Amino acid sequence: MTYKNCKKLIEAAEKRNTKTEDFILDMKTKLSVFLQNKRISKIEYDELESMLNI
Repeated sequence: MTYKNCKKLIEAAEKRNTKTEDFILDMKTKLSVFLQNKRISKIEYDELESMLNI
């Protein structure tokens, strides 16, 4: 669930051209917290982070 929501947020930001530096930093922080709390797996984390770096 968390993975799907994060993926949708990143895709929406990309589509709306609002994937700013602040958005990227904020999402990376959130993804780290989700990973540490086992809300997402390492594989999901890597995929979402790669979406942010494009």
